[in-house]
Amino acid sequence: MYKESPIIQHSGMKSKHVFFIVSGKVHIMNSDSMIEYGVLNEGSYFGDISVLLDEPNQYSYIID
Repeated sequence: MYKESPIIQHSGMKSKHVFFIVSGKVHIMNSDSMIEYGVLNEGSYFGDISVLLDEPNQYSYIID
């Protein structure tokens, strides 16, 4: 689905969806994509707080 770009969502963007990881990994990065804060694996999800609070994400999410 996201093969065109490895970046699923840039920091500062509001989520319109909650993303569930079915396979692979998603890296949680700072706005410059220079510092990795963590890795989400299969069974994890993200974007829920941004959707619920209607606020921008703090991090960029990049697929592996």
